[in-house]
Amino acid sequence: MTVTRALMDRYGAGYIFLYCYPKGMRTIGALPVGLATMPWMRFTALNAASASVWMALLVGGGFLFGAQLDDVMATGRSLVSVAMLALFLFFGWLVVRQQRLLIDRVHAASEKLDLVNYSEAIAIVLQR
Repeated sequence: MTVTRALMDRYGAGYIFLYCYPKGMRTIGALPVGLATMPWMRFTALNAASASVWMALLVGGGFLFGAQLDDVMATGRSLVSVAMLALFLFFGWLVVRQQRLLIDRVHAASEKLDLVNYSEAIAIVLQR
C-alpha cells in the first residue's frame, strides 16, 4: 500500500492520462488510483482532461490521416503490421529497461541502508 501511494503521489497525473484509453488498461487501471489518496475532484479534472486529449488525438488523427491509412492498408497491410510490431517491441523494451533500472536502484538503496522491507526502499528511491 505504501508503494502504491508513493507511485501515485509521484506519477498520478501522468498515469491517469495513460491508463484510461488503451484497450485492456481501462478495466484494471483504476485500481491503483482507488488505492491511492488522490482527492476525487483532482481525479475528476484529470480524467476529463485525459478524455479530451485522447479524443482530440484519435479524432484528429482519423481526420488528418484517414484517407492515407485506407490506401496504405489496402496496398501494404503486412508492412504496416510489421512496423507496428517493431514499435510495440521497442516501447516494451524501454519499459522493461526502466523497470530493471528501478529494481537495481531499490536493491542498492536497501543494501546501503540495511533495510529489510523493500517498501521503504522503494519510497526512498521514488523520492529522489
